[in-house]
Amino acid sequence: MKVRSRLLERVLDPALLDTPWPFLAIGAGVALVAGRPALFPLLLIATLALGCAAAALRWPLGALCGVVVAQPFVQLVQAWLWTNAYVTETVAVRMGFAKEIVLAVAVIQIWRHRPRPLRTLDRIAVAFVGLFVLYALFPIGPELRIRYIAGRADVGFVLVFLVARWSPVSETIQRRFEAWLIAAASVIAALGIWNRLGPEGWEDWVDSTGVLDFRREVLDAQTLGAVERVAFGDGTVIRAGSLFFTANDLGYYLLVVIAIIGGRMLRRAARPWEPLVGVLCAVCIFYTFSRSAMVLVGLVGLVLAVSSGRLVRGAGAAAVTAVILVLLVGVLGVGSQIASGADRDDERTSSHVEALGDGVERIVKRPFGSGLGTASATAIRFDIEDLVQPENFYLKIGVEAGLLATALSVAFVLTAYRTLGRRTADDPRAVGPLAALAAVATGALVLETFSELAGSWTLWLLVGMALSVTGGWTAPSSPTRNTAVLR
Repeated sequence: MKVRSRLLERVLDPALLDTPWPFLAIGAGVALVAGRPALFPLLLIATLALGCAAAALRWPLGALCGVVVAQPFVQLVQAWLWTNAYVTETVAVRMGFAKEIVLAVAVIQIWRHRPRPLRTLDRIAVAFVGLFVLYALFPIGPELRIRYIAGRADVGFVLVFLVARWSPVSETIQRRFEAWLIAAASVIAALGIWNRLGPEGWEDWVDSTGVLDFRREVLDAQTLGAVERVAFGDGTVIRAGSLFFTANDLGYYLLVVIAIIGGRMLRRAARPWEPLVGVLCAVCIFYTFSRSAMVLVGLVGLVLAVSSGRLVRGAGAAAVTAVILVLLVGVLGVGSQIASGADRDDERTSSHVEALGDGVERIVKRPFGSGLGTASATAIRFDIEDLVQPENFYLKIGVEAGLLATALSVAFVLTAYRTLGRRTADDPRAVGPLAALAAVATGALVLETFSELAGSWTLWLLVGMALSVTGGWTAPSSPTRNTAVLR
């Protein structure tokens, strides 16, 4: 065991990158490909994997921040490379595993430097992940590959949280990540508004990228069209989906960004253009026709106001939120859409209620779960028989892994929220993540908001950084190189 442990430490030691061995390995691969060109895709995949692993070894948190910011754009890049025949189908698909490589290496690096003893929140998180690892390995439900994909959606965000929480986080790191996130969100929101106001041009552009064909033919994933039209009243409404191509996922992703911008404004750290991005995101949320997301914009403002720590700032935040909501509802004419959420005769509302009932019924019948991959998006993608789509994250967890998993998920979210609320008294940087968590956790009661990787990984990375524990670790440094966690 000692020999194995020492070998693992040497393999994972960032100092390995200062030696010639990785580069000799790449050179040997190039020489091999020169004689056998068919091996080129394999070499390219290996090189990409080595690059991701190397970044995660030296800067675990920085590499993870980069992956999270880029996540909404990854499939667009994969599709463009595949459509234009720059890479093979195999290489295009394997590029999507970069986030798993970075997260896996970061988890291993951080786990060796975890705080001891673990605190209550950490113990709940580890137990939650451990339970899903058992369900993934135990042959219940679909095949292992499907169970892995389902488990990644169910608890991947917890691993992201632990990496951020156990890493040393400075104000500079958090500020730079927030700046990257806001810049990315401005592009995504602008594309979403184009999706809503210019559907024909948007559809032509999406078709030219080949991303929908890539999702259907290569990833074998169910996807909506470039423009989603739903019946409402006597006509139809276009739901903006931007690069997510799913309106609900887009709405909750932008909710997180609005909360972060609001938190930055309260602590007077926002740049002059950031409030404009916040308004752009708010407009795009209302164009998604995601009724819960539209309502939760108000909750974000309320939490920001209450957590501001100062009466004047809190009252100002509440007043600004109210004015923006009234203006958006009036100008965009979405009042009837929001009100339809309380109408049980509305088709979407009635389907939500029915889905919730199906989820509860399945958990009552199978309190130990039906196995990973038997619920919601993963089950639909792989055409699993007797699937259930509860449209509630906590019920989805219970359908797949039983009542214990549901209890752990609820305990994890509530404990994180309580801990984050206490942190706001000492650290104003926690206010934005607190508002974002309040909105997304509430939305999880009517949608599976934590299962969408781009939105949930972004949220929990922010929460983890806000709750970073004392006594973290620092990566090894050399006299001539700055090894900051995030540049």
